[in-house]
Amino acid sequence: MNTKNKNKESNINNNKSNLFKEENNLILYKSIRILVYCLLLFSIILINISSGLFPSSSIDIKNHLEISDFNFGLFFLFSSFGKIAGSILFFTLKNINNRKILLIIISSINSLICIGFYLSKNFFIFSLFRLIMGITDMLIQIYTPMWIQQFGFNKYKLGLTSLIQFCNPLGKSLAFLVNYHLSWLIIFKIEAIIFSVIFLGFIIIPNKCSAKNIL
Repeated sequence: MNTKNKNKESNINNNKSNLFKEENNLILYKSIRILVYCLLLFSIILINISSGLFPSSSIDIKNHLEISDFNFGLFFLFSSFGKIAGSILFFTLKNINNRKILLIIISSINSLICIGFYLSKNFFIFSLFRLIMGITDMLIQIYTPMWIQQFGFNKYKLGLTSLIQFCNPLGKSLAFLVNYHLSWLIIFKIEAIIFSVIFLGFIIIPNKCSAKNIL
């Protein structure tokens, strides 16, 4: 009888331990999904701030690069070409097994581009950076709603998607607001730092948590 009681107590303790582990794993899984969403959200906001800085600082940028109105207008053309290229490129990347690598590459490229905007005074380099940022912009814009549909909280998927769409005009509006107080060069410098933090965030986040995919 004592042996049976001990076995029962052992089983009960094991069950409690397993339940506790499952609850902790579930909390961890939810927390990591929230973190991923925040990183994607801030990425979209920052990319739109970068885009919004060009019209908000048009005079300063033209003087900085010593270019004409026509050449300045080409920046927007290169950005559009980049978005077209990004849309096409996503079809070849959407089925890759390790999406974490894609997000790490995008955030690192965005950080380097912001540093390039801060350091460069060459029109052609600026144009190349606008093209590449257009590509990364479209990749993250397409991937984020897909991630929400796959990993977002069921009750809040519509709200999470709407918030992502809201970040596009929000980022551009913030560019004008922040540019009123800070130089566009300083803003790009700050963005480079934040993109670096996002880059580190995607490195730290695992592909899976409790045998469940996250990215």
